[in-house]
Amino acid sequence: MNKIISIHIPKTGGTTFKNLLKNEFENIKVLGTRPLFARCSKERINLIDVNNIKEKVIHGHIIMNQLSYQKTNFYLTWLRDPVERVISHYYYWKNKPDTNIHPIEYRIKYENLSLVDFSNISCMQNIQSYFIGEDIELFNFVGLIEYYKESIELLGKKLSVDFQYDSNTRYRVNLNKKEVSQIEKRIIMENNKKDLQYYNIVKQQMGS
Repeated sequence: MNKIISIHIPKTGGTTFKNLLKNEFENIKVLGTRPLFARCSKERINLIDVNNIKEKVIHGHIIMNQLSYQKTNFYLTWLRDPVERVISHYYYWKNKPDTNIHPIEYRIKYENLSLVDFSNISCMQNIQSYFIGEDIELFNFVGLIEYYKESIELLGKKLSVDFQYDSNTRYRVNLNKKEVSQIEKRIIMENNKKDLQYYNIVKQQMGS
């Protein structure tokens, strides 16, 4: 194994997982290329040559299409129920401080963009599959945060690492979320079919 590359999809427990990685590996390179800015503005996103990075472990908001796939690397990421991920993303932007503000985040904060309207914006749809790319099978590991214990144990076996974590803490929960109706959830699900497809593939592989 050459490098471990951890792709952090927004609102899928990536910060919690990053801290786990830091506890187990001495040298970690944390990247943040802001792919959601590029996607919504339709800007070209820079490619990343991981061979020029000295650290063994690379983690951050990067997309698979930024990387030149190499079989010797170990690629991993985490998924979340697509509806819950969109809801979490919306309320995260609605409540977080004004730092590195995204144009759509601005609309949520100051123009009262609704959750449904947020989910109807094309560049905010299927975020998880956007980060993963067209072939989920290129990943050596894909975990589900709803099955964190089972996922982290499987990853530990694959990497021969005994991850030390609090089984009661899966990921940070946004306590400022409002109740979301079933109609709103159905609309979000309809807008994120590709994400749901990937999520169900992994869920089936886990036997859940």
